[in-house]
Amino acid sequence: MKYQIISALRQVTNRLTQVPGERLLLTVSALLSLLFLTSFLVTLATTHASATNGIPIPTRSATPDGMTPNQTVAKSEAVADVVSKALAFKALLSSTQQATLEQAYTTTLAGRWSNLPNQLCGGCRNGLQFSTLSATQLAAALEVIKAAAGTTANEGSAEFEQIRLSDTYLNANGGGSSYGEGNYFIAFLGTPSTSGAWLLQFGGHHYAANIAYNQGHVVGATPQHEAVEPLSFTSNGTTYSPVTQERDAMAAMLASLDATQLASAKSSSTFSDCVMIPGSSTGGPSNFPTAKIGLAVSTLSSTQKQLVLGAMKPWVQDADDTVAANLLNIYQSELDSTYIAWTGSGTAGNASTFLNANTNYVRIDGPSVWIEFACQGGIVIRNQIHYHTVWRDRNRDYGKDLSLTTSLDAPLVTAASGASFAAGALAPEAIGSLFGSGMASSSASATTSLPTTLAGVQVQVKDANGTTRNAPLFYVSPLQINFQVPADTAAGNATINVVLNNSLVGSGSLTIASVLPGLFSFSQSGSGLAAAYITRDKGNNVRVDEQIASYNASTNTYTTIPIDLGEPTDQVYLIAFGTGFRYRSALSLATATIGGASATVSYAGPQGSFVGLDQANILIPRNLAGSGNVNVVFSADGKTANTVTIQIK
Repeated sequence: MKYQIISALRQVTNRLTQVPGERLLLTVSALLSLLFLTSFLVTLATTHASATNGIPIPTRSATPDGMTPNQTVAKSEAVADVVSKALAFKALLSSTQQATLEQAYTTTLAGRWSNLPNQLCGGCRNGLQFSTLSATQLAAALEVIKAAAGTTANEGSAEFEQIRLSDTYLNANGGGSSYGEGNYFIAFLGTPSTSGAWLLQFGGHHYAANIAYNQGHVVGATPQHEAVEPLSFTSNGTTYSPVTQERDAMAAMLASLDATQLASAKSSSTFSDCVMIPGSSTGGPSNFPTAKIGLAVSTLSSTQKQLVLGAMKPWVQDADDTVAANLLNIYQSELDSTYIAWTGSGTAGNASTFLNANTNYVRIDGPSVWIEFACQGGIVIRNQIHYHTVWRDRNRDYGKDLSLTTSLDAPLVTAASGASFAAGALAPEAIGSLFGSGMASSSASATTSLPTTLAGVQVQVKDANGTTRNAPLFYVSPLQINFQVPADTAAGNATINVVLNNSLVGSGSLTIASVLPGLFSFSQSGSGLAAAYITRDKGNNVRVDEQIASYNASTNTYTTIPIDLGEPTDQVYLIAFGTGFRYRSALSLATATIGGASATVSYAGPQGSFVGLDQANILIPRNLAGSGNVNVVFSADGKTANTVTIQIK
């Protein structure tokens, strides 16, 4: 038998017979709920139906909010490909060229990038200038860039090439020799390898990329600068507008704001260029503005929030595809702590009225992400504006001078509550699920205790204080892992890594909060019939436990049993199981409604027998008799759990 079931049977003999205002543990008549939850915790929401000693585990087809199955495909070969092509390019060079291309990493050299043509900034770039390379050498250099950048249409290396072409257009239309696609550079700060730390730099006027690698993984994709003049141009019969998608995404975000929101987001300052361009190597956020300005994204609707995330994508998708997916996942988890600000003129609902004149400006500033878009007057093409932009990351610029080891290119994993399946946030000691691919070599369940290594798999949670802990594991499989958030995990933004046989196979982010309640349901979907039972208090220390569901072995389903509220003197308590609310600050801050009616919560805390399992005892109002299917809404410390249901006779 599974370890949790054995534990449950032992605990039954130790039942507490406390008054309903205290915790009510389980009796033999409540065993169906317990056994259901036992198997549920071990192989929670697995993608295949199975059974544990006759206790059915239904298939769950739902996925966490905002996630699709197999969202990310592992690209373990990506960095090796970049390194291979970098070394192949280097092998084509003379010793003098190699000495210019590759230099030891220093913070001073890392900060050598600019928004100016090289001739106008006093030779402000590292590495080899494209115009000095032979055709074969240049082709090899561009292969390095293609391997390192993303593949989204008109992003990544394609956008880099389009911006180079815009410089050639400037050269031919009055800009002179300061401009041209040959005035771009490539540099290695450190020796390219799959074990050491190094930085790939490439760029020139209107483009700068800084991609940091350590231990064979991408650890930073910023700073990145991209700009364009003119806004649109034609080369060899093809018309390009390489930064239009960035402008359009920002304008769509601003146009989604109503007049009041636009006024709140508008900055009183005027910006003639991006604040964080060019930038020195900081190893951290010390050079970023400390005060956030504008409108809090937490005040926006879900549709508006998605437009904020969408406004980030044209920059982030310049990075390697898996890196981009992971960073967008991090930035999405931080949306409620992100701000947007703008200057200029514009009308709510009309995207064409934004970002179309000199000094128009917009900023997205989060715990990690920093993106600026600025409009300037034309420098060479005087009769129009041109765009300057920068994407930076407060926590990952230059890989914090190559000191970071948290991978950005591991396959994306999504953390979700094991009860509600809401993605992105968990509480300390809560039960969670990870969804991804290739996370384990086979399926395995805990048998005698909850280990921190199961079938070669470890789940490592690095909290906001920088402390990494191994999570206790219920179950591991290639597509899903069920775990408990380690005790003492600090509140704030956390990184979660999946390690298989000492190799990183998945990475993601989540927010840790002291209380984030979720309720289990019999459907294992976070909705539908509550995973619960009732305790009927008939007075004189007489209490009877009753099921609210029965199992049908032939259909592998649970059938609802209507709750009879009984005699007028009966007090019927719903004993609901969940996770994430054991650290609620006060019982008075644990509240519930049933069928819209206020219901007294007499206990909310640890269930006492199972790792990570919490319990809420909720008195069902007697005036709900005959109401049929009703919603159960439970909150703790102002955080509302997923809605589940019961049926009242």
